Amino acid sequence: MGATGEEALGTLRGSPIPPGSSTAPHPPPTSNPPPPLSPRPPPLSFMISQAAPTQLPPDDPPKLAPMRVGHVANFFTFSVPKKIDDAFKKLRYVDYSLLARSSREAPAKEEGSLVWTDGQVGIKSKVMSALDEGDIDLIDWGAASETAEMKIREYHGAARAEQLRAHHRNVVLISRSYAWAPARSYDKQIRQLVASDTAHDLTDLNQITSQWYAEKAQAGSSSQQARLLHPSRPLPSSLSSSSSSWAGSTGGNPSAKRFT
Repeated sequence: MGATGEEALGTLRGSPIPPGSSTAPHPPPTSNPPPPLSPRPPPLSFMISQAAPTQLPPDDPPKLAPMRVGHVANFFTFSVPKKIDDAFKKLRYVDYSLLARSSREAPAKEEGSLVWTDGQVGIKSKVMSALDEGDIDLIDWGAASETAEMKIREYHGAARAEQLRAHHRNVVLISRSYAWAPARSYDKQIRQLVASDTAHDLTDLNQITSQWYAEKAQAGSSSQQARLLHPSRPLPSSLSSSSSSWAGSTGGNPSAKRFT
């Protein structure tokens, strides 16, 4: 049989080409073979589960103010409207019921209702009557007085703040001896006096009031002690009967005996 063309070509090149093989030449080998394909990465959920937990540094504890024994937070201090704060800054009269009201109302709402009085001596509310301004109990008044002392100390120094504090103590003493209504009236009159004349010195008046209260308390204690040492005893039966007959003859009017 005759040789095919491929076999003849292979014979010419010196090597026989097997039947069915390609006659295309092979590319020369390269010095840098291509890198192998990287494997498929694992799912993200698997990577998260295998990851080591992150160790965060512990948070430093916040630096808090030390607790003061007996200290009670005053909410009135955190809700002073700007106009009332300006009144303290100008040493004007501030009805303490305004502080109690502003602590319970929205600051913006209360701020819009505050106006200066005639003569700029004090500040008042357009939505509160004079009766409402005086309607404050002793507990709210005490919290408002502490706020006033703090503001006066901030704007006018320790001397005026201590005078106001002594005045507030006298108001509490008067309320114990009489009632809250006259004590509240005394507080209003004295603070309006200071607002009318900022040069007024409360030292002497505070001392006089304190001395008066001390003398009154001592007199009350002496009277009570005397009643304990010498309790009243009923009259003897003879004096009691004669006294009754005398009262009956005069119609119960002691002055009638003098003119009979």
